[in-house]
Amino acid sequence: MSTNVDICTRIEGHATIEYVMSKNELVAVNFKTDVFRGFEGILKGKFFLDAPRIASRICGLCHASQAIASTRAIEAMLGVQPSASARAMRAVLMCGELVKSHAMHFYFQGYPDISAVLHGKQLGLEDLVRKDPEFTQAMFELIKLGKDVCEAFGGREIHAISPAVGGKSFTVFPKEVTQTRKYLEKIREISRPVLDNLLEDYSATTPADDFAFKNVAFMAMVNGPGASGIYRQDGELAIEMPSGAVKRMSPDAFKEVLWSEKGLRGYETSLDESIALLVGPMARMRLGGLEIDDPDLKQAFSDVAAKWKDNMLFNYATQLLDIHESASMALELLSGLSGETPKPRAIPDEPVRNTGTGIVEAPRGTLIHQYTPDKGKRLGEVELYIPTRVNIPLIDRMLTARCRALFDKGLAMDEIKRRAGMIVRAFDPCISCATHAITRQA
Repeated sequence: MSTNVDICTRIEGHATIEYVMSKNELVAVNFKTDVFRGFEGILKGKFFLDAPRIASRICGLCHASQAIASTRAIEAMLGVQPSASARAMRAVLMCGELVKSHAMHFYFQGYPDISAVLHGKQLGLEDLVRKDPEFTQAMFELIKLGKDVCEAFGGREIHAISPAVGGKSFTVFPKEVTQTRKYLEKIREISRPVLDNLLEDYSATTPADDFAFKNVAFMAMVNGPGASGIYRQDGELAIEMPSGAVKRMSPDAFKEVLWSEKGLRGYETSLDESIALLVGPMARMRLGGLEIDDPDLKQAFSDVAAKWKDNMLFNYATQLLDIHESASMALELLSGLSGETPKPRAIPDEPVRNTGTGIVEAPRGTLIHQYTPDKGKRLGEVELYIPTRVNIPLIDRMLTARCRALFDKGLAMDEIKRRAGMIVRAFDPCISCATHAITRQA
């Protein structure tokens, strides 16, 4: 048995794709993220109030989601409730993070692959700039606008300082709210024609076999039927099974479905071994968290989803929809912001719970921080559940099945490797987030 390791390019971070051969047969193909970073160990023993700032350093793209998940876990442990204004402020910050993250992945990492499948030609970025400078300008503007929203509501572009246990660390003044409203309106204006054009391309194309999946369960934190709440912050944990049945549970009960065992590369689940979990924009869309207000857009997206919903390439269209609708929801939340001055946070001397769980929907899916307290207002055990790591079993399954099929058809390994990279990129893996919990094996 031999192993061929190929570097996976155009992704966030450093990872490889491992091809396992035995007797001239391709046995397995695995997505490998074997870097060790150890953020659970870094957070352990830290003061409660310091944890969110440290957690944001897990990733430069998902920094706000990591900080807010950490903040919510500590608030749950201490029995502290943030104000409505603070919750709205966090949501707008998370919107800016999502816009920047999705737009960067869509243009720089994904669009060459999208062009190859939908247009029959894989364009390099230089070719794309020359061919469609207006599209390039639109994507760069989306990235900048996402950055601007983060800066206004986070205090700085990366590693926001505004989320604080029990509330917020500073007030966004009316002038900044007015400017952010313009940013969000511009995001909607720019993203809509890009999304419309992409949906037309999907509609005219047969779903690509390389990205097809089956026996997948979709998981996301969404508001239940008839319930209201902030997108990506509130709701219940929902799982849509391959049969279409939906199971709903309290976010605190997530270990009924997902848990971690020390020394293992991924997570354990209570699902049948034939079923893989998928989190992210497609899961939010399937479970009703990602709602569409505009009837024309809703119909157009629904028509395309009817034939593309079980195909990972559709993640790109769902990311663009996520940008557009997240900006719409953030605009509504701006009216709920108050100019209240941050007050000194009264932190209880002792936690009211032995465990604190903080869940948010990060750009790439369900992100969970779970902490236990130690003496002296410090963290004890720390568990982090990362969207990319949840998706790795499905990535491996799709890579193995498709690459083996292509190998059996006689395709050259170079072409198989090219297609394998496209499959991985469709998931938008975040290696900075995913690698910290990998445990070194003896």
